[in-house]
This record gives sequence, structure tokens and C-alpha cells, in this order.
Amino acid sequence: MRLFFPACLFHKVTGLYCPGCGGTRAFLYLIHGHPLLSLWYHPFVIYMVFMLVYYVYSGVKRAVFLKKYPATQKGPGFRTWPLWGALIVIAANCIFKNIILLGGGIDPLP
Repeated sequence: MRLFFPACLFHKVTGLYCPGCGGTRAFLYLIHGHPLLSLWYHPFVIYMVFMLVYYVYSGVKRAVFLKKYPATQKGPGFRTWPLWGALIVIAANCIFKNIILLGGGIDPLP
């Protein structure tokens, strides 16, 4: 698949990958049916798909529950674990790709 990918200014200036490097390619590979390539380029895209499925499922489940028990209006509240998970996935991806680039001299995002 030959596509145009805009250059990352941070990568151009420093030679290192920013936390978002590879995200566009990952999204495009995912929508073209290549989930493993998407996972390689940026695992955050796959993480967001799982989070979307989780939130749709929990929203439907909550709506059904509230329809059955309308007196129970107290919701689960704001959960921070998805945000921490996203931060960990993004940071780990950035660190991993820069270690491969600097330590092994291999460009993981050619």
C-alpha cells in the first residue's frame, strides 16, 4: 500500500520519534484491513478500538439497566484507568521505537 504520509516535524528536527509518530499510518493500515501492521506502527489505534467497543458495550448495558431500574440514577462515575492505559501505551510505544532507532540503528517506521 503506497500512501502519502506527512512528515513529523519533531522527527525531522531531532531524529527521534514523537509519541504520535506512526499514528496516521496505523489508522490507515487498520481501515485497510491490516491490524498487525497497524499494531506495529502505533498500538494506540488498536487500543482505541478496544476502548470504543468497551464504552459502547457499557453504555448499552447501562441504558438497559436504567430502563429496568429507573430509580437507580447513580452512574459509575468517571473512570481514570482508560486514560492511564492510553498514556502507558503511548509512552511505551515512543520509548520502544526510539530504543530500536538509537540502540540498534534500525528505523522501525521507514
